[in-house]
Amino acid sequence: SEQVEESKRLKINPSEVTNIISPDRAWQLNDLKRLDTFQKGILFALNKIGMDQSIALDVSDFSLGAMMASMLGCPLVYSIEGSSNAIPLTSAQIAQISNGLP
Repeated sequence: SEQVEESKRLKINPSEVTNIISPDRAWQLNDLKRLDTFQKGILFALNKIGMDQSIALDVSDFSLGAMMASMLGCPLVYSIEGSSNAIPLTSAQIAQISNGLP
């Protein structure tokens, strides 16, 4: 199977996880097999399409896919979030930073 370079692996710092996520979501974010599979899938798609032509659209998962795509080198990232609280704003900020916008 294709190995994802260590420098491109998403690293989650448990001390940065706040109470805006449910315990189930926290479990998902710490499921290394799930995250590795997700990341390998995104990297495969980016490489298949061509990194310089790739566009990522992340729909309502607290921008996890958008963050991974950006970290893996996707040049254009969109993040759509339908949740309440600070999640939509955070999602917009992640897309903004990922696309190098001020």
